[in-house]
Amino acid sequence: MNDKQLQKDILAELDWEPFVNPAHIGVSVDHGVVTLTGHVASFAEKHAAAEAVRRVRGVRALVQDMHVQLTDPLWPDDADIATAAVARLSWRTGIPAEAIKVSVENGGVMLTGQVENHGQREIAAAEVRDIPGVRMVVNALTLRPAVVSPTDVQQRIEAALRRNALIDAGQVAVMVADGVVTLTGTVHSLYEREAAAWAAWSAPGTREVLNELAVAGD
Repeated sequence: MNDKQLQKDILAELDWEPFVNPAHIGVSVDHGVVTLTGHVASFAEKHAAAEAVRRVRGVRALVQDMHVQLTDPLWPDDADIATAAVARLSWRTGIPAEAIKVSVENGGVMLTGQVENHGQREIAAAEVRDIPGVRMVVNALTLRPAVVSPTDVQQRIEAALRRNALIDAGQVAVMVADGVVTLTGTVHSLYEREAAAWAAWSAPGTREVLNELAVAGD
């Protein structure tokens, strides 16, 4: 697929995404590397735009140069954002809210502490991402160590890859050493690449994922 056609497909996907207003988003493509520029009204919209681009076949990498432009003068201040973040984390089941620390500065939210797995880490970030006034989220949560053999971790990840309809598991090689999972091979899209990484992160005993999967060009 050439860059011009890929740009058209991305613009169409952004227009299709109900949580994105593409009017102020610029899209440029260079050999499958997509750069988004312009501004959006919230961090949640910025995230939704990035997810929409990752779904498009032919995208090999994504650079986000968009910024969040808050237009409402009554947006919550940092104290309001921090209060809302703590409340949302406390209400959300399945995550150890008491182990998560929240700090806010100029609309930027940082999460620190330890959680059990990558799923909890991502859920915590998702809970604070769409709070009004949030400009960015820095997810510095770490995972508690788990005693699992490298062979068991590898087998669990390989099984998860085979179950996932989005992933061609035969093209992905998994290596595990001291909790560090390395993925190599070739996938068909950036979305598939990230789905493989998610599968690797979800295995108990994974503490780091080195995603070396290449995205094949059309």
